[in-house]
Amino acid sequence: GCLPWGARKEPLLEEITRHTPDIVCLQECDKYEEWFLPELESRGYSGKFAKKKDPARDGCAVFYNRQKFRLRSHQQFNLRETDTQVGVIVLLELIIKEQASEDCESRDSKVLELGLAPPTSVLLATTHLKATKSQEGELTRQEQMAFLLQKLELASTECPLPHVVMLAGDLNASPIGSKYKSLVYPDIEKHSLGLRSVYSLLQNGSEGGAKGEPEFTTFKIRGDSWNGGSGGVAKHTIDYIFYSKEMLVPTRRLEIPSEEEVGKDGTPSFKYPSDHFALMAEFEVRVNNCLKLSFKNL
Repeated sequence: GCLPWGARKEPLLEEITRHTPDIVCLQECDKYEEWFLPELESRGYSGKFAKKKDPARDGCAVFYNRQKFRLRSHQQFNLRETDTQVGVIVLLELIIKEQASEDCESRDSKVLELGLAPPTSVLLATTHLKATKSQEGELTRQEQMAFLLQKLELASTECPLPHVVMLAGDLNASPIGSKYKSLVYPDIEKHSLGLRSVYSLLQNGSEGGAKGEPEFTTFKIRGDSWNGGSGGVAKHTIDYIFYSKEMLVPTRRLEIPSEEEVGKDGTPSFKYPSDHFALMAEFEVRVNNCLKLSFKNL
């Protein structure tokens, strides 16, 4: 079958490295030491990993292209003292080549006249929030996200480098509540960090907000639902890439496949090795174009 690890590990690796992203975030990542770290290191990436509390085997990981970025700092933590869920924050400094540095300096002279410091680093957080799909679960996720945003804001305030801020992960939180009120998504949107979801942007580039998000980012079959059984289709929008809207301009993004493209068997499958679809976007900096990056979340 397509579910066993042996059948999924190569396709997962292929999906992660497809389009050669500069930065990759993974949630529900196990086999980190045995598989992902050595395989991605051999392809030019370095990584950091935060494991959930025992007995869980998975956690959250960040990988970055070590030819483009150097790690300046990182921290990892549980989202609340009693929680198994974890968060990771990394500060990645852009490695500027000599010619690129000269080009940046000529553009930066105009930028500095405007009182803006050109960003040379990425301050990034990734996490995987509590999964319970209920109002109580959403309240827990709200507390977890508030803690993470507080840590991220403090890291931004204390950051010694001009930087952009990004947040990515499996938040297990819908942008618009149907059975219960959505709390996490609007809290991120109104936070002082000024973050926006890249997938909320409409085709014309305008902000669509929660209503602009894709129909789903995860699509799996519970039980024998396609044959009249008691299972059902678990189809949700819960994965996101948030970015500094004042500093970054998305230039391209990877689109989510349609329900017809996914097929009746859902995921994971031979076609899509994860039950969450890869999100990916490319960005340029507003104040100059010295920092360009491609970012993937899976």
